Amino acid sequence: MGPQLRIQQHRNWRLTQCPGPSVSYRRDDDSDSWLQYSYRRYVGSKGLDVTPEKLIRMAEQLISKAAGIRERTSGSGQCAFGTYGSAAARADSPPYIRAWVIWNGDKEVILATHISGITPDPQHIEEATGIALAVDYW
Repeated sequence: MGPQLRIQQHRNWRLTQCPGPSVSYRRDDDSDSWLQYSYRRYVGSKGLDVTPEKLIRMAEQLISKAAGIRERTSGSGQCAFGTYGSAAARADSPPYIRAWVIWNGDKEVILATHISGITPDPQHIEEATGIALAVDYW
């Protein structure tokens, strides 16, 4: 069995138990906020040339399919797993989407995506960010 994601849940979020990517959802029924995580390992022989700017561009590609994007933000930094690039958008559909591409400096990448069917409360965004940036694997 390969590595498994270690996800530290916030008390307001619950991790689903289902096959496929790991998914968390916010417990209150009206928030319609979801976090999805997946893990990838690079198997090529060529060394990876990953920079924070490239991680941001990858995150921007993940959110680019949102319809009617009105506002975008992006950034990078350090987290539990390594270096991340993130991009967020407020749009017509979905109203809010944010993606993190998190690289451990070697060959592993974690993708995390927060999608909300309503304009989320800033607290929901803060909680989702905290969960995404604490993801690790074992």
